[in-house]
Amino acid sequence: MYFESIGFMRQLYIPHIWRNEKIKRAKSSQLVICLKKMSELEIGEHLYSLAKVCITSLSYVLNENTYFVGNRPTAVDAYVFAFIWPLLLYESEHGDSNWWDIDYTKVPSSVSSLSSSSAHVQSSTHQLITHLLQCSNLIRYFKHILVKYFPKQVKYFKKDKSSPVGESTLSHPVRDCILWGTGVAGLFLTYAYYSNNLKILQRFRST
Repeated sequence: MYFESIGFMRQLYIPHIWRNEKIKRAKSSQLVICLKKMSELEIGEHLYSLAKVCITSLSYVLNENTYFVGNRPTAVDAYVFAFIWPLLLYESEHGDSNWWDIDYTKVPSSVSSLSSSSAHVQSSTHQLITHLLQCSNLIRYFKHILVKYFPKQVKYFKKDKSSPVGESTLSHPVRDCILWGTGVAGLFLTYAYYSNNLKILQRFRST
């Protein structure tokens, strides 16, 4: 659709030229030039420190407001919400914190004034998630949008510890292998039986 006005031969090499141009611009960017002299560990720490600064800045900009711009969600809110979603989803699936059950309206919003009330909002999964959980206004902001616009997705962020998993729902590798092997063997035997009978019937008809 995008190449209808371009000849067939030019379609073969123009995307390659565009790709090389994008790679060239990325390699000559200021961030890449600054990171060339760092090790992989230093690069990781530097990038995570920049990410923490971004989260802190978003927390300060949001302050006590419901949305970033005005009284209705905008593209900025969609972008920030999409950025926070995978971090908190990962924490809900793999972390050990109870961030969803905490009433963030009673937790200080300022990152610089973290008190003992936010000490229990910790994550063992990653330092970036821990920093995000300490920005109570961002968590409150995320929960508000999630409950209001995505109510069906709330269950993926809650941890229901009152209903333990039963033994019937647990996986049993040995049992599964035996059942699977029995089923496969049964199919092979059935196929062999009917194919053999078919050959005998064909021979009987030929005689």
